[in-house]
Amino acid sequence: MFKVSLALLATVIVSGCATTFKFDSEYQTVNDAEQYGDVSANVTRIQGGGFSASSTSTYMEVFIRDELVLKAPVSPDYTGEYYFLYHGEPVTIDCIQPALFIPAPECKVMINGKRAGLLTFELQK
Repeated sequence: MFKVSLALLATVIVSGCATTFKFDSEYQTVNDAEQYGDVSANVTRIQGGGFSASSTSTYMEVFIRDELVLKAPVSPDYTGEYYFLYHGEPVTIDCIQPALFIPAPECKVMINGKRAGLLTFELQK
């Protein structure tokens, strides 16, 4: 019984706890880009715990008109460019971290070579 309890306790200590941070977006359209509909995105960062090693995975989900159009990994500083097709039209999402102490990205959205809007993110409460 003691060995089983000790093994269970060791497993709990080593596994630790995972922490999840989720950022939701607000979308501001530019020019006459309303024709493409609403664009939204979520950025989720999962940090694993434990004494042996910490792993972190971050990914972004992008929706156009409530349809999931992209799910991709994100760099630790939330920057990067994403390219995909939406109903045959090229879409580019270019993400930057606007300031050193702002932990969430800003992403310019371009559809068919025209600037369509800006995604800004806020930590979900």
